[in-house]
Amino acid sequence: MLKAFGWRVLANIYLHCVFDLWADRWRKRHARGQVIIARYADGIVMGFEHKGEARRFVADMRLTSRNGKNRT
Repeated sequence: MLKAFGWRVLANIYLHCVFDLWADRWRKRHARGQVIIARYADGIVMGFEHKGEARRFVADMRLTSRNGKNRT
């Protein structure tokens, strides 16, 4: 149990250092409208005021989904 807990903590630290900080910097530099990002465990939900910004974010992040959950 402790081993599994340790990996979850490390995953959250990694996501914070890589995704959260990058997304915040992207938002400040490129977004004109509002952007909402909610991350819980290994899931991310994002909301964009402008569809073009959502598409640019996905392109800049090079996001892919194996199960087809990405929608813009």
